[in-house]
Amino acid sequence: MKNTTYIHLPDLVKERAERLVDVGLFGNMSELIREAVRQLVEGQKMSKEDIAIELYKKEKVSLGKAAAIAG
Repeated sequence: MKNTTYIHLPDLVKERAERLVDVGLFGNMSELIREAVRQLVEGQKMSKEDIAIELYKKEKVSLGKAAAIAG
């Protein structure tokens, strides 16, 4: 499933990211962004239970939905 997300980067961040693409570390900006997000998400080692608790505390989901998320 393909999703499109638009982001705005500060100029300095955009320039540094473009340099990484220009020197060939990434094929294009989309690849760089996907890899950066993947690394960030993988670095966040929250358990399903932790995620469910946080969502419930922030009133983003009901207690029943939180229980389902936690498994």
